[in-house]
Amino acid sequence: MKVKKYSTFWFLFAAIVYLELILKAFTSHTFFDIGLIILPIFSMVTALVLSCIFSRVKQHIAKHITTGILAFLTLLYASQLVYFKVFSSYFELISIAAGGIGQITEEGIIGNTFKAILSGLPVIILLSVPLVVYIFLGFKKFKYRRMKWQGVALLGAVAVCLHIVVTLVISLSGSLSSFQSGDFSVSFGVSKFGLLRSETLDFKYNILGVEQNVKIDSEEPI
Repeated sequence: MKVKKYSTFWFLFAAIVYLELILKAFTSHTFFDIGLIILPIFSMVTALVLSCIFSRVKQHIAKHITTGILAFLTLLYASQLVYFKVFSSYFELISIAAGGIGQITEEGIIGNTFKAILSGLPVIILLSVPLVVYIFLGFKKFKYRRMKWQGVALLGAVAVCLHIVVTLVISLSGSLSSFQSGDFSVSFGVSKFGLLRSETLDFKYNILGVEQNVKIDSEEPI
C-alpha cells in the first residue's frame, strides 16, 4: 500500500509559525497585535526559500538537512526563552561581539539559568514538538516536490515579492517603520515580526554594520 506524502513546505511553514507563536505567547506582553498578521508572512518567505533550495536536492539528503534545521530552530527558540526568563530581554548577536555572553557565567547567573530551564521546561517541550514530529514522520509522510529550474525561479520570485511587499508596508506604516529603518531592537521585533526576521535584521545592522537611517529631531527639547 502506497503511503500518501505531504508537501514539506507546508510542514516547515506551520512549524516556523508554531515556534514563533509559542515564543511570543510566553515572552511578549501583548499577544494579539499586528504581529499575528505580519509574522506568518515572514515565516512563509522562509519556508519558500528552504523549499526552493531543497527541491533540487536528493530527498534523503534534504530530509536530513531539514532535521538539522529544525533541531537548530528548536535550540534557538528554547535558548531565547531561557535567556528572556533570566534577563527579561532577547539575546542579540551583538552581545557575542561585545563579549556579553560572558555574563551568563557570572556568579549567580548560572543558578538562575538552571532555574529558568527547569521552570521553562514545559514550554521547551512544546517548542520541541515540530522536531519530534518530523523525526518520526518526516521520512514517511513528507517530501519536497521535485521542480525544474523554472519552477524554482517562480517560487523564489514569489518569496521575494512577498518579502518586498510586507517590508514596504512596514516602512510606510508610521509606528512600525522605525523597526526596519531606525531604532532597531530585537525585543521589539520579536513581538511584532518574529524571531527569525529580528535575527536577520540584528545580523544586518549589528554584525554587517549596515547603517540605520535614524531620524534625529533637531528641535530643542522643552
